[in-house]
Amino acid sequence: MADVSKTNEFDKEDMEVNSESEESSSSSDDADDGDDEIHNEIVNLEAEVKHSPFIYNKHIELIKLCSKHGEFEKLRDARERMHETFPLDETLWQEWIQDEIKFLDVNSQEDRAKVENLFERCVQDYMSVPLWLEYVQFSIGGMAAEGGIEKVRHVFEKAITAVGIHASKGSNIWEAYREFENAVLAGLQPELGGIPSKAQQEEVDTQINRITAIFKRQLQIPLFDMEQTYEEYKEWAEEEDKHLEEVYKRKKEKLKALVPYENELLKGGSKPSYEGYLSYIDYELSEKEPARIQNIFERAIKDHCLQPDLWVRYLKYLDEHIKIKSIIMPLYERAVRNCPWSVEIWSRYIRVMERHHEPHKVIVALFDKALNSAGFTQGSDFLQIWMAYLDYLRRRVDWQGDHDESLQLLRKTFPLAIDHVLSLDGGLADPTASLQRFWASIEARHCKDMVKAREIWHEIMAQGHATQSQTWIEFLNLERAHGDAQHCRKILGRAINSVTDWPETMCEVYINYEREEGTLEDYDMAVSKVEARLKHINERRAKEAEKEALAMLSKRPDKKAGKKGQPQSKAGGKQQGTGPNGDMKNAPMGLKRKREDNGTGMGENFKVPSAPSGNSDAFKPPAPVKAKGAPPPGFKGPPPPGYQPKMETDEPPQKKAKEEAEPESGGYQHDAAKDLVTVFVSNILFRIHEDMLKEVFSPCGDIAEVRLVKSVKGMSKGYAYVEFTSQAAASKALTLDRQPVEGRPMYVSPCSEKRSKDFRFSTDLEKNKLFVKNLPYTCTREALETIFGQHGKVKHVRMVTYKNGAPKGLAYVEFETEQEASAAVMKTDGLLVGEHEISVAISQPPPRRAPQGQKVETSYTPTLGGGKRETAGRGKSHTVVSLLPRALQKKQEPAKPRMRTEPAEQKMEQDPVEPKDERQTPATKMSNADFRNLLLKK
Repeated sequence: MADVSKTNEFDKEDMEVNSESEESSSSSDDADDGDDEIHNEIVNLEAEVKHSPFIYNKHIELIKLCSKHGEFEKLRDARERMHETFPLDETLWQEWIQDEIKFLDVNSQEDRAKVENLFERCVQDYMSVPLWLEYVQFSIGGMAAEGGIEKVRHVFEKAITAVGIHASKGSNIWEAYREFENAVLAGLQPELGGIPSKAQQEEVDTQINRITAIFKRQLQIPLFDMEQTYEEYKEWAEEEDKHLEEVYKRKKEKLKALVPYENELLKGGSKPSYEGYLSYIDYELSEKEPARIQNIFERAIKDHCLQPDLWVRYLKYLDEHIKIKSIIMPLYERAVRNCPWSVEIWSRYIRVMERHHEPHKVIVALFDKALNSAGFTQGSDFLQIWMAYLDYLRRRVDWQGDHDESLQLLRKTFPLAIDHVLSLDGGLADPTASLQRFWASIEARHCKDMVKAREIWHEIMAQGHATQSQTWIEFLNLERAHGDAQHCRKILGRAINSVTDWPETMCEVYINYEREEGTLEDYDMAVSKVEARLKHINERRAKEAEKEALAMLSKRPDKKAGKKGQPQSKAGGKQQGTGPNGDMKNAPMGLKRKREDNGTGMGENFKVPSAPSGNSDAFKPPAPVKAKGAPPPGFKGPPPPGYQPKMETDEPPQKKAKEEAEPESGGYQHDAAKDLVTVFVSNILFRIHEDMLKEVFSPCGDIAEVRLVKSVKGMSKGYAYVEFTSQAAASKALTLDRQPVEGRPMYVSPCSEKRSKDFRFSTDLEKNKLFVKNLPYTCTREALETIFGQHGKVKHVRMVTYKNGAPKGLAYVEFETEQEASAAVMKTDGLLVGEHEISVAISQPPPRRAPQGQKVETSYTPTLGGGKRETAGRGKSHTVVSLLPRALQKKQEPAKPRMRTEPAEQKMEQDPVEPKDERQTPATKMSNADFRNLLLKK
């Protein structure tokens, strides 16, 4: 039995050992799987960063992932890769340096040099007092090496030069410097009771003088806590220094002037306000102390490195006042790394390189870098950088000497620039053809090649600029200066037949040219051509004005009509937009009515747009109606006797019942119990499907279901319900309200009974938003941003489309301020975009129809065979033409006169007297033949 028990014990031990080995092997397998997953994630992030180096967050993700999992080599590579594209902030540099100190042997001269090199690089990105303190502290650690003390002093001097005049934090570096020198002095002192030698005493005296000099240098700078520093100096020196005392008092007064600006910056906490820095910069500029001006600019850039205007202001100051290449060039390099999207900084960089005589290869490399990796977002940015480069190439040509090579490069570059710019923003990146005009001017003025210049100008006209008088005038001036009279007359002949914006001006230019240059015959011919052209223009204008008047009448059915249906004016019977006598014949083509205030307060220079026409969803006509018991289709005779039309919709009762049973098309009815975990999404494009919505809302939390509301034909209605698994996720989803999806802002709101009833667009006057119409269907949002971005900061552009996504030729352009929008209206209204003259006005969307279930007071005028005529909410209906034959119409006579004392209500109720008419419909039942005989008066 004992043997059996021992055997069982051994078997049990074997089983435990085997289970432990299995667990360890499974855990190691899990660890391997986890390592592989992490490795794959790092590899994927590295590929993304390599492919898109200007995505800042991807660099940060890669650095954090490598640091978390101890991938030191990959971490170093990730940091180096990020620093090639972006400057690193204070925190990133501190983490990098600490990691390097941890993994390197700082006692080794080679590894120590690597860390010192990192410190040198980090203090170049931004001005940072903490980083300089860490740098000098690290240098003190290597003081034991030969020449270590002098090396530390060298680092301290660089630190004082960089941050020593920082009013609020500069005293920290000065105090560290003095503490270091005091420690050195303590090392030079003899032991207690010892007598120093003459050489030792000289070293001690020299060190004491060094510390005294540091005190005096510090007290000549307005710094916080300078009173305490002065007290320490008096204890140290043990003697009065009248000169230093006077200097100290002056700097103390200077500090009082700086305190308000420093306090304003301190209010912002870790990131002082941009406005506070601007006022501080203005003050320092007025004081005209270059070192202090550079210091405050560096401080501002550290906290607001993504402000291009701040960089441009700093660079402009250095270009105009410092003019030292070793200072200016590194700052430009830092500027383009912080704001690579600023075309102004790149353009200035090219010019400053030319100013400081950098080699041509270096400038070409800079231009290629700007063009390919700067991340410009608008076509106008590319146009500006091309123009800066072409300016440089033009100045590089020595027109008096041998210029074949440089001129050939300039001529080769122009077509490249033009083709590139024309490929951007739908061909609207250069709306004035400035590149081609520049090229034509160079060919005519410098190269004396008018054939090439005319060829370029013909291309300009073929691109849609032939309708602009100013373009022809510029072409004419160039031809007059460098061409001949024959070609000038050709230009004028084509111009008067092509210009549409100011044809009278072009005709006047033609006459003046012949008056100055031509013979009598030439002058007579010009007059004849001009008269014929103006006659044709006036005739066309009259027709256009007449069409416009008819269109206005058809769009305004609520105006009272005078005799014979002629519209009456409120003042004197004259119509706006007509000629001087009230008629339409003498009204010039395209003459716009005087823009009235309309109660908007915007003045006569602004107009409020009307409701968009066409297939807009803003208004849908009522369903067609028919008279109950009406004659059969095709019947043309009079109605049966006693016929009273009763209005009834054409909608089949089955369909109406189905819609009542299914309030949301597609067979779906929302469950109100899930409102807290559901959001309602509207104003989405009709091509958006469920998977796209899941991708948009997935960062908010787990999604239970996405229900896109569709029509009976399976087409999207433009709104949906997104149901989450938690209320927190639904609350987070509400923060995505108005986020653009495929270029259109979606509206995310809490789910309730009113979820799809409220229209989210404002119907009030939007003074910072413009309504643009008559756009070419090929016009893109980027093109509009370019056009309107020249007149202010564009906040958003919304293109109006049909349900299928096709453009309507309408858009809304929103500016940051009302002033920018007002200026843009004046400068862009009537602008030619392609072949279209756009209309621009302050936005005031029309009121939308009432939500479902809300009653709107609307009256209808029933007619035989006609539909409902809506008269409330949109004005009176159009004139109704009765289809009843005149022979059967009842003639009404005026009602009998009543006494003046008769109440008004009684007057309204009394029926008019109807005279007997032999042609009235008889009371007996009539056949179709009887109706026909009556109609034909037989």
